Amino acid sequence: MNPFSCCCLLVLTALAFAARGLAQDRGITAPRAVVPEAGRPASGAETATAVPLVAREFPFSAVRLLDGPFRRAMETDKAYLLRLEPDRLLAGFRREAGLPKQADPYGGWETIPNEGRYSLAGQALGHYLSALSLMAGGAFGGDCRLH
Repeated sequence: MNPFSCCCLLVLTALAFAARGLAQDRGITAPRAVVPEAGRPASGAETATAVPLVAREFPFSAVRLLDGPFRRAMETDKAYLLRLEPDRLLAGFRREAGLPKQADPYGGWETIPNEGRYSLAGQALGHYLSALSLMAGGAFGGDCRLH
């Protein structure tokens, strides 16, 4: 991760903590998440299941894809993610923060309008970060962790 990406994460974390502190000062509390017991609906209602639930979660790192279409798809996804330039995805955020431009944004949905902020620019960054983190948790993670 480059220093600017680390800086963005630190700024976003600081903003989240500031917002949380402001909400606490005003007596606003976040709703509590309901985490249902395995095999039970979130509402807590009793239900009968015809088939007992035996599936268990496991980490992505436990999955090893053998040669075949799924492995080729994963390798294609990884190659695409590593080709993307983080500075181009961060271009709109840099502009809004008043920082100097390091790269031109991608076109299409990532086009930054000359006036105003109402566009989808920056939306792909969230998908990019999610995809990289999921890929980093799996068997193909080495390069993705560095990116």
